[in-house]
Amino acid sequence: MADQSFSQSDRAREKQAARDLDERDLVAGRIDVASLQERNGFIPRNLARRARVRQWNEID
Repeated sequence: MADQSFSQSDRAREKQAARDLDERDLVAGRIDVASLQERNGFIPRNLARRARVRQWNEID
């Protein structure tokens, strides 16, 4: 496995750039609020709709 290092400052810049892009797209009308929420969602809506629980395990 390749050696990887994590930079909090690099990640913060990446996140801010993504927020800036979201704002520009929203203001310019290239995306609406619902589509922006879907784009930034943790689980994409199309996957969530097809998802099924395959095995229930008891959590202690």
